[in-house]
Amino acid sequence: MSLQDNLNFKVGWVKAHIGIAGIEAADEMAKTAKKEGPKFEIPAPKSFLEKLLKTASPQKWQRDWDEGETGNLVCNIIPKVSDIPSPESRQVFQFATGHGPFPCFLKKFYRYHTNRCACGEVGDPRQVFTSCPLTFSFHIRNNLTGLWWKNCFSNKYSRSKIIQLVSFLSDSEVLFKLDTGIDSNFSDSDSDIEVAIPPSP
Repeated sequence: MSLQDNLNFKVGWVKAHIGIAGIEAADEMAKTAKKEGPKFEIPAPKSFLEKLLKTASPQKWQRDWDEGETGNLVCNIIPKVSDIPSPESRQVFQFATGHGPFPCFLKKFYRYHTNRCACGEVGDPRQVFTSCPLTFSFHIRNNLTGLWWKNCFSNKYSRSKIIQLVSFLSDSEVLFKLDTGIDSNFSDSDSDIEVAIPPSP
């Protein structure tokens, strides 16, 4: 007798796997459909996808930031990623990356004829912050270690000094530039030196 011939039926709960023919047949059909039936996916609700992306995206972003080969200098300043703009000032980023009013950077873009400061040393951020006599009032102690460099950005006093220094360099850039004639005392190879390395004994 088919269901169409007898519309008088009841829906109720019965215990599974006790030998009822209809239940056993339904179980077998469900197993067969699972193995051999057509594959299809039920789309997730939009709210679920939004929640998933809000959780997964920052995690992947942070992992890429921690393990990436670029941006390591800025990572010392902003170790945690966020979609909120950083409160750090422009001068701190210029100092960390070297992309600021420093002779080494200016020479790369042909805005200055040498990478040396007016004091005669290679003009990079560390030099103007620790040894250049023209910026003596901004100097802090330099122990030449990676930890020292990182601490410069985690210490409020050092960050304040950095902001003052870079602002001073921007306003007084002409004071740190060598005249072209004076630069002739250095050889071409000397003017391209990025880091001064003392000779071996």
